[in-house]
Amino acid sequence: MARRRPDLFSAYIGSGQIVDWERQDAAGFELLLARARARGDESMLRELTAIGPPPYIGSDWQSKFMTERRILGKRGGEY
Repeated sequence: MARRRPDLFSAYIGSGQIVDWERQDAAGFELLLARARARGDESMLRELTAIGPPPYIGSDWQSKFMTERRILGKRGGEY
């Protein structure tokens, strides 16, 4: 829309554009794993290794997803 009618816009602010969810999720997991290794955080490494990398499939996908997000929120936050 901005390309067709730039006269209607003075700025564009985007948030949360997801282009490739699986790729983004896999890259985030690898960065989180690297952070755990760099910190020598054995507990974090055990948890991440136990759930493995995304995509999470199967009957326990939600549990694995929530485990990763909990770790990210508590100990990995900013990639």
